[in-house]
This record gives sequence, C-alpha cells and structure tokens, in this order.
Amino acid sequence: MKSNYCIFLVVLFINSCGTDGDNICRNYRLVWIDLPSSQTIYATDKKLSKSQYVSIGIPAFVFGVGHDKKFIIAKQHPTNGFEGSFKVDTNITNYYIINMNLDTFEENKVIGPLNITSFDSARFALKIEKIKFDMNYPEYY
Repeated sequence: MKSNYCIFLVVLFINSCGTDGDNICRNYRLVWIDLPSSQTIYATDKKLSKSQYVSIGIPAFVFGVGHDKKFIIAKQHPTNGFEGSFKVDTNITNYYIINMNLDTFEENKVIGPLNITSFDSARFALKIEKIKFDMNYPEYY
C-alpha cells in the first residue's frame, strides 16, 4: 500500500509540471517546463517509448531553430538555471548543430556551444549554410 502511495505522488508531481512546446521535425521537439525561459530541445530515442523525451544536451534558453532532413540548428541564450528562475542572459548567444542521423545518446550528436564565427564555419563544412532559423521565439522572458 505504501509503494502505491509513493507511485501516486511521483505521477502527480510529474503531471503537475506545466509543459509546452512545438514539434521541430521527426522525433525532435522544442519543450519548456513551467517557464518559457527553460525552453530546450528534447528527442525521443529508439531505446525509449515514443512518449518519453530526453534532453539532448543543449541548455536553456533555445530561442531560434531551423532544420533540413539531416541537421537541426539552434540559437541559445544561457540562463542562470532553475535556482535563478531561468533569467535569460541576452548578451551571450551560443549556436548548436544537431546531427539527426546519430542516435540520441551518441557522442558528437550535438556540436556546440559555438560562437557565430565557428558556427558559420561548421555550417559551411557540413554544407548546411542554407538552413534558416524559421522557428523564432522572443529572446527574453
């Protein structure tokens, strides 16, 4: 009986967290939990159920995303984290490239954080400079 009560509390806690977000493509989703400034990219993995998403390692706050059939690009402003209510630092912009052809937990799936010069060089080397940031969000909350 005690274990059923604990399971109930865990499920209740998980369901009480407000989540929202947008699909990017395939098994990738832009998700925020409780606060829009906690927004980051999650993916389902072949090893998990289709309804279970895991963070792919880009910290909050992702505010721009674009993609083609192989890659996702993302723009991110760092935050001061959960304890600091995810206050966004718009003075810093990091860039990321996600290789969708690799498994979710595979090394080198995410390239970044990069500054704009390194990001542009990586895009050129990967032949993905035509991808545009077509999913854009306010840069502050």
